[in-house]
Amino acid sequence: SLDGTKEYIHVLNTPNGNTVKLPIPLDGSCYTSARMLRTGNPAGLLQDGDGVTITVPDEWDTLDTVIVLSRNTSVICKPVEGRLLPNDGVT
Repeated sequence: SLDGTKEYIHVLNTPNGNTVKLPIPLDGSCYTSARMLRTGNPAGLLQDGDGVTITVPDEWDTLDTVIVLSRNTSVICKPVEGRLLPNDGVT
């Protein structure tokens, strides 16, 4: 969002099950809640040292499921210092 309090996650490829796993936010974002944009239903949210896990309460939309994450702009979670990217297959 323009004011930085919301982040929108567009899930275009339906994962197996009802969870979406995201890596640790590199910018130190701390999320306080998650909800489904289309229905407004609250989604489960867990943010820890392994990343962000969102449990979706609704059926997946075959074209596009949007999850709204509320961000706590007054707190910075510990940002990741760096992440190694795989170098296999790089030409």
